[in-house]
Amino acid sequence: MAETGELTVLGGPGEVEVASYPVPSPGPGEMVARMVRANICGSDLHIVRGAHPMVKPGFTLGHEGVGRVHALGEGVELDSGGAAVAVGDLVAATYFQTCGECPACVNEQSNICYRAAGAYARPAAEPPHFHGTIATHWHIGRAQSFFRVPDGVDERAAAGANCALAQVVHAAELSELAPGDTVLFQGAGGLGLCGVAVAGIRGAYPIIADLDHERLEASRAFGAKAALDFAGRSLDERVQAVREVTGGLGADVVVEVTGVASAFEEALRFVRPGGTIVTVGNITPSTAAIDPGGFTRAGGRLLAAYRYRPRHLATALRILERHPQIPWGSLVDADYSIRDVGDAIADSVARKITRASIVF
Repeated sequence: MAETGELTVLGGPGEVEVASYPVPSPGPGEMVARMVRANICGSDLHIVRGAHPMVKPGFTLGHEGVGRVHALGEGVELDSGGAAVAVGDLVAATYFQTCGECPACVNEQSNICYRAAGAYARPAAEPPHFHGTIATHWHIGRAQSFFRVPDGVDERAAAGANCALAQVVHAAELSELAPGDTVLFQGAGGLGLCGVAVAGIRGAYPIIADLDHERLEASRAFGAKAALDFAGRSLDERVQAVREVTGGLGADVVVEVTGVASAFEEALRFVRPGGTIVTVGNITPSTAAIDPGGFTRAGGRLLAAYRYRPRHLATALRILERHPQIPWGSLVDADYSIRDVGDAIADSVARKITRASIVF
């Protein structure tokens, strides 16, 4: 009798269901992982409320997480970095696929592969069913990349590698973040805290801003040199606070990780003339009021770090291995079962927690 697993499905906006399907067998070049942890990040919250343009009811939920190899398809002996892999190994995989053939892939922009959504923006009813990570199993296809998690890296820490950490590794590289640069992260959630740590590892001077005092306090352990509490402050007061910690000019690099349109507007005021803005969090349709003339006169750069490239996931895992002193595991501050996924989402929306983790 075929093994049965459980997965979470998006119903209508705000509705999450648990469904059962037969666990698939991997085909040639494929793999099936038994999930250990699946985190809920900001993108999942957008998806659940119906704000993501690519996702429809019936979608299999989840994209961030870590699992152990359950079954390997024919020909799979090495991970995407060339390391030997076997059943039982802890692995992290890209939640999207890269086809290697579209204009984006050919031009070294595989993070925006034209066929990227084929790996995850699919209905649960479509075989092999287990397209997302908030499930007992995860089917990883030939067009996805996966890497063995280094020995000694905690499962809780590794759970965020294939989204939050790899994402900010990409953003740091894209911005050409250099030693000594001041970099402001707008938001002290999982992305912002990972970003602060990555910036510090690169020798930059990381600053973080948020409305939540407790999250700002947590940023110190990740290496934040300054934590700006924006609660109750006007935009002019926020601009002044940024300038006070950046020598009066503004940050060399501003990284938007909130997913709030107003943060995108504010980034234009926080960056120094000639500086760089990287937008990461704003991925759903929204409207922002900006002054394009002012931006042009300032001579800055505006960059988009959407997803990441497979090598950034490999880098993220090496960072976890080489910098165990950073409390990566604390980013996941609440555990839930798959049956309590609704509570995990509600607590995340209410900002009671930084990052919920569904534990299997």
